[in-house]
Amino acid sequence: MSTEIEQSIAYAALSKPAKRALAFITAAIERGGVGTAPVTSLAMMTALGISSTARIAAVNRELRGLGFVITTEGARRATVFALTEGWRNITDADEAKRLAAVARETQKRRQVRVGARVSGGNAARLRMAQSRSEQRQKELAERPDDDEPVQVRKITLPVLAWPTNPNAGL
Repeated sequence: MSTEIEQSIAYAALSKPAKRALAFITAAIERGGVGTAPVTSLAMMTALGISSTARIAAVNRELRGLGFVITTEGARRATVFALTEGWRNITDADEAKRLAAVARETQKRRQVRVGARVSGGNAARLRMAQSRSEQRQKELAERPDDDEPVQVRKITLPVLAWPTNPNAGL
C-alpha cells in the first residue's frame, strides 16, 4: 500500500479493521498481478481476526464508501476487489468521518426495514415455524420424567450361508 494512501484524509477516517482489510486486499491484488483479487469472507475473517460476517460486510461497506475499492460478485461466494482512486476526492476530514459513519450504519437501517417487512408467505412460514417450536416445547414439558432405565435391544444380523469355495457357484 502506498504512503500516499496512508497519508490521505480518507485513510485517517477508516476504522482499524478497515485499515487492516485494505492492507490485506492490497496485498492480495499485488500477489495476483491482474488488478483485481477474489477474496472470501472466510479468508478475510481469518486474516483480520474478525469472527463475524456482519462485521466483514461493514468493513467492506466502509472501504467502498470512502472510495478505496469497488466490489463485484465473484465465483464461489467470493467478492472480487479492485482498488480505485475515489479516496482522492475526499478533501475534508469531517466529510470523511461522516462518509465512514454512514457506511457503517447502512446495515443497521436495512435490518430494521427488513425486520419490519415480514409479510406474505414469509410471515406465514415464520408463524408456522414458531407454532411448531412452541408445540414441541409443550410436548417435552408434559412428558413425564421416567426414572426407569431405557431398554436397549440388541440387533442381530442373519448369518448368510456363503460358499466356502468362491468358484463353486460358477
